Amino acid sequence: MVIVQSPAKSRSREQAIQVTAVLPPRVADVMLDCRGTAIATPSFADEVLKAILIERAATSLTVRNAPERFAALLTRAAARLGVAERLTIATTSSGNQGGVIMAAKKPSNTNPPVHTVRHDDGWANKRAGSDKVSKVFPTKVDAQKAGRVTAQREKTEHIIHTADGKIAARNSYGNDPRSSKG
Repeated sequence: MVIVQSPAKSRSREQAIQVTAVLPPRVADVMLDCRGTAIATPSFADEVLKAILIERAATSLTVRNAPERFAALLTRAAARLGVAERLTIATTSSGNQGGVIMAAKKPSNTNPPVHTVRHDDGWANKRAGSDKVSKVFPTKVDAQKAGRVTAQREKTEHIIHTADGKIAARNSYGNDPRSSKG
């Protein structure tokens, strides 16, 4: 397991890139030690997860000594990125002088987002983090309909891409982190 130390003020994507730059291109298990981290932002949390769990394809990321707000930011970002099943937030049990670490409860919905993407002979739907596609559809509209049905059934996000791979639209069908006005 590779251990990476989070800075005291984790504010930017650039800091996250610096922190994770020490990691090899492929790594199995990573521990992010947040001892001393007082401030962390959503952009830092997002970039750390992308760098470790997506770009370096780590099998797991364990975060220890994280402030409560940072732990919440990481949990939300992991669910949105479809990597929640590979994230563990470790907390020291209150009043425990021995430093025993207990794994925090995983979010109830860990279904990865459904992506509608261009495929060899048409359009298809696939899960975040997977190379496998479901049925190939002749048109983007047909693939979008099927992707929407799957995302609604599984209460997850549906991400629709353009032919060149850029994200065109995102639709959430459950497990939203908070309610929005309007």
